[in-house]
Amino acid sequence: MNSIAMENIIFSTIHAKQLIDTKQIEAVKAYIKQFFFKSKTHIFFYDGSIFTCYEHEKAAKLIPKDLETSALVPNEYSKKFENQIFSVRKYIMESEFMSIDYTPTISFIEPKIFIKKSTMHGHEVVKHYMNMAKPMNHSLTTIPSNRTPDVVKGLKIVYDHINEVLCSSNDVLFEYVLNFICASFFGRKLRKALLLQSNERTGKGQILNGLLNSILGDRMYKTNSTETIVLYSKPFEGCCLLNFDELPHSDNFKGLQDSLKGLITEPTFSCRDMHSPAYTQLNTFNIIISSNNDCIGLSQTNNARYVVLDISEHRIGDMQYFKKLTEALNNDDVKRAFYEDMKTRFTKLDEWNEDIIPETTTRTSKLIDALPTFYKYIKEQFILKDIDLNARTDQFLEDYKMVTKDRTSNNKLGRYLSSIGIKPIKMSKNAGYKYKMTAKELYKIFDERKWIDETIDLINPDEIGKTKMNDDEATVDEAFDKAKQRIQELEEQVRLLQEQITTKQPKISFLEPSATPKKIKMKKEESSAVSLDEIVELMDVF
Repeated sequence: MNSIAMENIIFSTIHAKQLIDTKQIEAVKAYIKQFFFKSKTHIFFYDGSIFTCYEHEKAAKLIPKDLETSALVPNEYSKKFENQIFSVRKYIMESEFMSIDYTPTISFIEPKIFIKKSTMHGHEVVKHYMNMAKPMNHSLTTIPSNRTPDVVKGLKIVYDHINEVLCSSNDVLFEYVLNFICASFFGRKLRKALLLQSNERTGKGQILNGLLNSILGDRMYKTNSTETIVLYSKPFEGCCLLNFDELPHSDNFKGLQDSLKGLITEPTFSCRDMHSPAYTQLNTFNIIISSNNDCIGLSQTNNARYVVLDISEHRIGDMQYFKKLTEALNNDDVKRAFYEDMKTRFTKLDEWNEDIIPETTTRTSKLIDALPTFYKYIKEQFILKDIDLNARTDQFLEDYKMVTKDRTSNNKLGRYLSSIGIKPIKMSKNAGYKYKMTAKELYKIFDERKWIDETIDLINPDEIGKTKMNDDEATVDEAFDKAKQRIQELEEQVRLLQEQITTKQPKISFLEPSATPKKIKMKKEESSAVSLDEIVELMDVF
């Protein structure tokens, strides 16, 4: 590459000095405009690779002080030539340079600097743009592949690894992952992130690094820095794929989650470099989170943002298998062929809806782990025990708080129930409200939301609802009435026993629970009488 071409790629103070020394004022102005761009109150400097935002004063310091010269300039009023000093530093602060305002943007099809025309209030307006898009690997995306039998075989090994290992042979998940990859290659922003969580040495990194990063080049950025995610997001600019690998524990966990939400779902993001002002930039990247640990927990509010892969670990330690996979990924034609396949797939991607998330075992497990304590209580106390919910609202919530020690307000607990279709029912005679739902109905609600783990929650759905509280199929209310009656009978027996103790009478026994004083028969000391302690213990049970 000749020196002139290099000077047009990377800003050269030597070249600028040569223009100044030879009094080529207009030429040096044009040269400055190739690398310095005014945007509102800031100036962007292009270093041949990326645009960096500066305050005006700091941008001026990028230009040496000695880039200035004097020249005789005619004065229209005095009709004389006057000696004027031209300073490049001062030039970027003058109206001639600042007359064009550039907007930072990202386009994977436009050149570095481009214009667009539009109409505003009936007038044609020309807008100038700085294109921050980063380049892909030129050699893998512009040169056609040579699909020899070995290349075809290697390509199949790559696809099989994505399917059998990353997707556990789940065909629906496999198609989703391929669509996600091709959308990332060709600039379609998705409001979902892939979550790859498994033990180490499963082969996640070989696809992320050996395949995707190799093809995308500078358009893929990998980091494990929470500081980059939360604060200094400049490296994300112009990318089409981000890989957050092994995110560490962060004291600012909520801040990290909020930042991830914006980066995954929002059309723009706040682009900021250290010691530089922030500005709004287009969000053109998709996100893959990879980890050997449980770095991302799903909740009722964030689960729609994550597609959780089921990663098979059956290839761990299979040296021969990974040797073949590595050989395939080291073949440039295999990667070119994969890129071409993704390009073809992208032409048919218009009808694909990324919001239809494949269900996976790992995703279900994460959702169940993240269930609020209230929902876990309902599952454990009613669904798993096959007990119908039939209780006064106040008593039900009081019992829940007594068991779990949860301090959540009753209003919030009521909203939890309402959100899954459990509404309070008004009882007759102004007796208040109660919650009423069969165990089978509760099971259906939880099962539809994927809150039942078949490997842990050992339930036979066909048997739910068949077990009863007692032989005569009593309801909760009926059982309560019987218990209340029994307590009254026991209280009467306690009263009688206390009388016996006071009068030093021998122990007494009762012929039946409803025995009256007239029916009481005296027995000997060795008879099987009911003791006071036994009755009190029975009362405590009720």
